[in-house]
Amino acid sequence: MNFFKASIFLVLSSTICYAESGVIAVLEAPLFSNPSTKSDVIQYKRKGDNVYIHSSALKQDKLKHIIRKDVSKNSFYTYQEEYPDQLFQKENEKLDILFYKTMTRSGRTAYILKKHVFVFYNDTRELVQDIPQKDETDYRVAEPIPKDFPLKAPSGYRGQILFSIGSPTNQPFPYSQKTIDSGFDFNKELSFVWSKQFVSKKSQSQRLFWGGEFNIFTGQSRYITDDIVASESQLRLSTGPYISYDAWIKPKHTINIHGSLLLNFYNTRDITQDFEDNDIEDQTVRYTSLYISPTIGLSYHYKKIIGSLDIVSGVKVIMNPSHTYKTRQSVKDQWTSQYKVDLNFDQSYYLGIQTDY
Repeated sequence: MNFFKASIFLVLSSTICYAESGVIAVLEAPLFSNPSTKSDVIQYKRKGDNVYIHSSALKQDKLKHIIRKDVSKNSFYTYQEEYPDQLFQKENEKLDILFYKTMTRSGRTAYILKKHVFVFYNDTRELVQDIPQKDETDYRVAEPIPKDFPLKAPSGYRGQILFSIGSPTNQPFPYSQKTIDSGFDFNKELSFVWSKQFVSKKSQSQRLFWGGEFNIFTGQSRYITDDIVASESQLRLSTGPYISYDAWIKPKHTINIHGSLLLNFYNTRDITQDFEDNDIEDQTVRYTSLYISPTIGLSYHYKKIIGSLDIVSGVKVIMNPSHTYKTRQSVKDQWTSQYKVDLNFDQSYYLGIQTDY
């Protein structure tokens, strides 16, 4: 009999404490052991399930519509200093902001996020509840299922931005006097490469890429003769087809062999001669030339070092076949209207970034 009375008492107590109820508004709402999303999940409730809310969640709102906010707040803290109430201590502040206190099916105390519940206030407060527009708990995949589900298939595109430096090997202008000293700056080159994976029905290795390359090349050199101080500035813009092959592949590392055939469609060399003989006027003449440069290179890729970006480093050799520089300016004395450059090779080292998308 005493056990029966105790059971009735517990039921009545639970009914009083959890006087309010609500409905789960998301697909699957977790019930936490403590008012923290990092605590253990002790139960899940599905969308549409009823949930009981502890009445303490509503006590602070009873007089807000007739008492100014600053007065009620000051009165609240004054009351707490004189009559401490465990229900309103600081450790419950987070609970008031983010969580409702509830209970599991077995009667264990639990905590549920407020944004997962629609509470039945039975007054105008039901009209101002914030229900998430996007259900963060909904893990279902909409039909029809995407072709590349569950893993997104790579598109096979690859982009690179590379910066290169190298020692110049260009042959100088045929000066009228023998060169007694010379100086060079490093050649500098900025390259943009776009390529796409080549997949055929016969081969599924997905190691071969083809696309295009665009380069901006600059170089500077100086020459001294007995009576002349000269400088040469070169600017070269080139573009052409590009092909590469991933010869060695590991999860974080790749070694790649690549080549291209570049048309130097804008290739200028500005030559300035400063004559010590005052009778000869100093002059700068621009020469141009159009030719094709095959390139070949070897690169190392360290993958995903910054998000989806790879770090790329390597070396390449550019072949400059024999070609002729010409000028449209009228020249005389120490100048010539055209001159020929023999076959030569430029070697450069580069560093850059790459992304596969």
